[in-house]
Amino acid sequence: DSVNILLKKSEMFLSSAKGNVTRKLYDVACFEADQAAQLFLKAYILKFSGLIPRTHSIRTLLGHLASVPKIDKKTLNKFASEHRSDLVMLEDAYLRSRYSGEEYNKQDAQKCVEVAEKVIQLVKEVVINL
Repeated sequence: DSVNILLKKSEMFLSSAKGNVTRKLYDVACFEADQAAQLFLKAYILKFSGLIPRTHSIRTLLGHLASVPKIDKKTLNKFASEHRSDLVMLEDAYLRSRYSGEEYNKQDAQKCVEVAEKVIQLVKEVVINL
């Protein structure tokens, strides 16, 4: 089942991100945290819509999830608004961690992991009864 595979991959990326913070591989940790959040969102979008959006934007993916009937759009929109700067930071990790001449530090990596965990928890909360 593709949904379960994506959820498993999300879990693996999040676990690896946490380990890479400990190993001081901060750029990799930030990239993996972003991947964990993306894959978790994509799994549930696939589950409810039958499609996987071709985007790497967490905010866009939240919008896709909000378009699913019976999803609590208000909660998703509120989260996206209240955590906008954190979500932008996590989204930036997708490219910046690999292609930028700048590096992430420990605090950045911890923040990326924290934001990914918040996104995952949010999704769990809005889909739990569907």
